Amino acid sequence: MEPSKTPCSKKTECDDLQQERIHYFMGRHLTARDFCDEQAYHRTHRLFHNRILHGWGIVCGLEVKQHGTNACQNRYVEVTPGIALDCCGRELVVDGPVSCSEQGLPEIPWKEFKETHPLLLLCLSYQQKDIDQVPVLYNEGDCSETITKYGRHKDGWKLCWRWIASSDLPKYHWDPLYSACPPRGHSDQQQAQSPQGAATPGQSTDAASEVTEREATSNPMIHPSPPCPKDDCGDPCSEEYKSCIVPSCTPDHCVPLAVICAIPNEPVVNEMILLKGRPELLHVPRRLTHIVNINWPHGGVISPSWLHHHKKFVVTFDRKLKRPEHRTHPGPWGVNKATFVVQYGEQYEDLDFVIYDEPPALADSLCEAEYTISPRKNDDTDYEYLVGHMLWITLKCDFLYDCHGMRVDGNNDGIAGGTFESWVSVVSDYNYEQMKKDGKL
Repeated sequence: MEPSKTPCSKKTECDDLQQERIHYFMGRHLTARDFCDEQAYHRTHRLFHNRILHGWGIVCGLEVKQHGTNACQNRYVEVTPGIALDCCGRELVVDGPVSCSEQGLPEIPWKEFKETHPLLLLCLSYQQKDIDQVPVLYNEGDCSETITKYGRHKDGWKLCWRWIASSDLPKYHWDPLYSACPPRGHSDQQQAQSPQGAATPGQSTDAASEVTEREATSNPMIHPSPPCPKDDCGDPCSEEYKSCIVPSCTPDHCVPLAVICAIPNEPVVNEMILLKGRPELLHVPRRLTHIVNINWPHGGVISPSWLHHHKKFVVTFDRKLKRPEHRTHPGPWGVNKATFVVQYGEQYEDLDFVIYDEPPALADSLCEAEYTISPRKNDDTDYEYLVGHMLWITLKCDFLYDCHGMRVDGNNDGIAGGTFESWVSVVSDYNYEQMKKDGKL
């Protein structure tokens, strides 16, 4: 698909929904207006479907990275092929890599750089091109020589650069949680090369290593769960991706692809290119909130000492949940003793409930559900009543709602709701140590 040469400053509006269909019958006279209306009916309904049922943003691809040629890195970047929907529901299909002016990517406008607008935004927008001139065989009221008109419209796209301030990012629906430029010398590649589990979203590698090392030193039994990930809770723009009857559009219908932490007269390299935070058209499973961590070994083995050190079962979500109002008895929704259940027993006996001092509840972080396990007696080491049993852990996610009012995807099937189930066996401390020595843990 060829890029458009129309300046990015030109503003177009979304087409109105065409709600009239042509009624065909034998002997009807058809004009150009009828055929145009026929196209408009189907086209506007398709675009309406796109933005109402799917939203807008980047569907896939359209990654932005440093130019492969060192000599070009201070003039261009590279954009991979991909698809996006703009706020009108129009498809923007970049069907090949883009890395220079001939392919539709303008040079970085360094001359327009201002200290007050230090961020460089790369925008992708829709543009229609008129092509294929054909002769007009009949032109009523015009006796002049033959004239021609464009016979086709071609869907196209254009890329342009914008110098903006950080305060302008919300206008482009860029997630403000990811609007800060990284320190010089830091890159996502460095983070990806760190040991598995060493870093979490929103946390530097050094900070994650420090936390892990500190907690492991103070208590080798503890495997700390990750802190709450960055989510879209509280972001006023997050729900505007799903435009309603009147679309909420960015300036000039721009779909932002990348923010460049620009340094004048220096090459643009990967560590200067921000991709996280751009509006993405999430598939349904990704729009839901999921369980991303538990602090016990699912299907594994724990001991009374493990229970003494942890004192609670913790389930971590990738988005904050809604906290219900406090009630004496369990309410109809939220984390409580009716929705977070831990039982123990075997097949040959009835299950019993694991006791607690405080009912299960949502932690202050709003992204962790906690079930505090109490010993049978006042002695903190008295978890022996659970030895020899299986613990059955259930979280009823049909009654848990995230910050957007959507039910949590409890069984990770891409459908809101469901029940999260897990189990773990409890053995004596002696048997636990023996299993470790025998390599069974």
